[in-house]
Amino acid sequence: MKKPLYNASWQVLRNSVDSHYMDLKISMRKILNVVQEQYKYRNIDIPKTDEIVECDNIDEFEEYQSILRNLESYIYFNSLILISVSSFEYSLKTICYFISKKLEPNEKYKEPYKDVIGTSINYLKKTDCWIEDSESFSSKLKTIVTLRNQIAHHNGKLSIRNRTQELEDMDKFKLLNKEKFITIYSNGQLYINDPEYIISFNSDSHKFLLNIIEKLK
Repeated sequence: MKKPLYNASWQVLRNSVDSHYMDLKISMRKILNVVQEQYKYRNIDIPKTDEIVECDNIDEFEEYQSILRNLESYIYFNSLILISVSSFEYSLKTICYFISKKLEPNEKYKEPYKDVIGTSINYLKKTDCWIEDSESFSSKLKTIVTLRNQIAHHNGKLSIRNRTQELEDMDKFKLLNKEKFITIYSNGQLYINDPEYIISFNSDSHKFLLNIIEKLK
């Protein structure tokens, strides 16, 4: 596969991805600050900063506060998931188009109508631009894309059979239920209980993209 004649095009690609993620980071911080202010305004306990001095039933209190936090942050955190995955998807497509146009591989990149991330990753593997130590990130990516799809297409809820009140897709439940940052209630509703996971995903996805770009030099 042909390599770029000059570093200029490679640097433009990197700068584009960096700029996109910087905007994402700034926007995310603003949204998280709004959530913190909402917690304070409604007198909702914040586990990482607040200390419970006295309580008759600590477990019951923490469960109640957890429900309040989930309800208060539901729209904000779901929006962050959608924005984060979309940003990664956009940057991944940008890299694939760069490879297709600048490096003259045997196969050209064609954006699919669905599963853009899966198709783009397969393209990276076919063009020898995949990073072999990316499997741990791929596992996290599978979880967060599944969560994104539930939020985007099912309002953040797992489907339940009307007659038996059982979950229809146990594979999705098992995948999401093992994550500490997700709370699943009996009605199938999903709540993101810790935004640090979203921050971590953005950091990991940015690093993943830069590693791919580095390989193109």
